[in-house]
Amino acid sequence: MISIPKSQERKPTRPSLDIAELELQHFTALQTMQNWQDIWELFYVSEWFRYKLGFCVRRAARECGLQADCHDDIRQEALVEFARAVQRNLSLGYDPGKGSFQGFLSTVIYRCCLKGLRQFKRRCRSLPDDDFMHPYYEEHAQLEKVMDFRHVARQIPEPYRGIVRQLVAGQSVEHIARTRKRSKRTIYRWIDRSIEMLKARYFEDE
Repeated sequence: MISIPKSQERKPTRPSLDIAELELQHFTALQTMQNWQDIWELFYVSEWFRYKLGFCVRRAARECGLQADCHDDIRQEALVEFARAVQRNLSLGYDPGKGSFQGFLSTVIYRCCLKGLRQFKRRCRSLPDDDFMHPYYEEHAQLEKVMDFRHVARQIPEPYRGIVRQLVAGQSVEHIARTRKRSKRTIYRWIDRSIEMLKARYFEDE
């Protein structure tokens, strides 16, 4: 089981560490065949990684309407997801011929934050009734007063409408990709497009 130490959430300052240095460290670790824990630690102590993680956590929480009180919990979940990604594939699937390391790693971090956010929501749903005043539930209740999600979701076309339904049902991106016989990259692109259309429809209805 992967255990991540908790730390107080604070807005990081822009890092001085060049991303090229982190890329070189990662490449060297792969060449010397270090284990996944050592490679994960390489990212975890990186100033650039911590800055980008904090940025992505705030972005993911903001897009879901969650309060700042949730940031640290989402961050811990995202770190666990990133550690699992490194454990599955030490290179994280990076191909130098298909783009920059910075862009690739930023995408990986943000996806881990989205996964961490979903895990955080699942944990909140499992709380006993007397814990329902968690900041997530307070914010969620406020959002439902101004937005009929089902009504808005019906207005976007397929396959985006179906993708939203599957995500709301708690299905993973891997499962959605498998059932729709598409790559995970395609599913992530559809998810991004779905979010854009939902936002556009929501503000049209205001």
